[in-house]
Amino acid sequence: MSNITEISTLPTELLEEIFSHLDTPRLLNCLCQNRKFFSLTVPLIWENLGDRYWGAGPKTPLRWRLITEILLFSGKTFVDYAIFIQKIDLSCSHSPDFRVPKETLCHLLISGRRLKEINFQYHKESSIFDEPFECLREINPSLQISTPPTTPPSSFSSDSITNTPIAPIRKLTMKLYNVSPVLIISLFAKYVNTLEELIIDIMYELNPLPYDDLRLLVENNQKLNHMELYTIEGARVLNKKELVSYRSNGELPKPEERWTPEPI
Repeated sequence: MSNITEISTLPTELLEEIFSHLDTPRLLNCLCQNRKFFSLTVPLIWENLGDRYWGAGPKTPLRWRLITEILLFSGKTFVDYAIFIQKIDLSCSHSPDFRVPKETLCHLLISGRRLKEINFQYHKESSIFDEPFECLREINPSLQISTPPTTPPSSFSSDSITNTPIAPIRKLTMKLYNVSPVLIISLFAKYVNTLEELIIDIMYELNPLPYDDLRLLVENNQKLNHMELYTIEGARVLNKKELVSYRSNGELPKPEERWTPEPI
């Protein structure tokens, strides 16, 4: 115990540097040693939700139920874990039933003031659950993106979140396998305007790519300076110059050939 006391007397900047090199199990060991360690390790544990915090384990409905319970409980304590999250990985297994619940994603988008990056992979359409990103309609119907309030909503009721600003998402990566891109691209085109980097990978298109909504997405996100678009037609990469042209009713560059795997 004396060793812990001695380490705690080190400057905060040095402790932050030490903790930044620890893996999740070691960070969890430090978490409950004392209040100072708690305050320094919690942001590191929660900054990358999906990769670092939950490790390489399977992404299942239980995973999101645990996350939801922690986030809901944190609203009743002195720590709101959502404010530490900078990146979330919403990828699920081949079952669409394993996607993040819409209510959980809603809470992350509202309370995650530092959330800058979202990644996800979908493998199949779901006939049971709504698309989680449908929550963007309820949160942000008037496209007002700014710094969210510090106090999270008391519940996940959609009645209490209308016109609530969402996290300033900078980077979005979506990979769709046997899933239509139409709805998702339409939602981001209408309700998000803070993107700086966009990667869309559509392996097997069920519906044609919604080019009108794709252009609207680029127009609404004026800070977007890099976009990668991969479809069965080929690969397109647009940097700042190409995106400026595309916003001015220019055409997408011709696709370059890419390798496409055989259907499983």
